[in-house]
Amino acid sequence: MYQGLLPYALSYLSTYQAFTISALKEFKPLFRRLFEPLFV
Repeated sequence: MYQGLLPYALSYLSTYQAFTISALKEFKPLFRRLFEPLFV
């Protein structure tokens, strides 16, 4: 029953992972700018 959904789940996970990695690369300077004053 679930075997038909497996390719969809895998493609969704790979897409989500790629999106998350690119989003982290985008937001890393922003997070650094926001949180650096707290850690200094």
